Amino acid sequence: MRRFLLFGIATVFLIIGLMVVLAWLYVFVVTHPGCFTPRYISGFPFPEEHWITTIDGRSLRLWYYPSRNGAAVIAMGGLDGSLGDALPPIAPLLREGFGVVQVDSRACAIPAGIVSLGYLEAEDVIICLLYTSPSPRDS
Repeated sequence: MRRFLLFGIATVFLIIGLMVVLAWLYVFVVTHPGCFTPRYISGFPFPEEHWITTIDGRSLRLWYYPSRNGAAVIAMGGLDGSLGDALPPIAPLLREGFGVVQVDSRACAIPAGIVSLGYLEAEDVIICLLYTSPSPRDS
């Protein structure tokens, strides 16, 4: 009976340990997707490439397609970034004359960082808003 109890306890700890390791691997893969080479959108001019400094000191690339109607949209991508022909699709916005700022993934920042699934990326949006806001010198 005692041997059966020890075997049961060991099995429970093994299963819990396996679940912790698998959860850690899943989170690591999701937050470290790697950096992918962006593809330009065919049929549109090449975007202007700019670099911004994030709040945590990383250099993050963004592509800017100038506006033809005075409005601009910030496109934040998913795990793979959002430069060029990636999700979210921006070709319909460009056709309608919207300016678009596409922000690369934090995995492609210099130095590379983790993709925080929105926590740090929300701060990147604030910097992009400041970047796209007209300054007094533009008046």
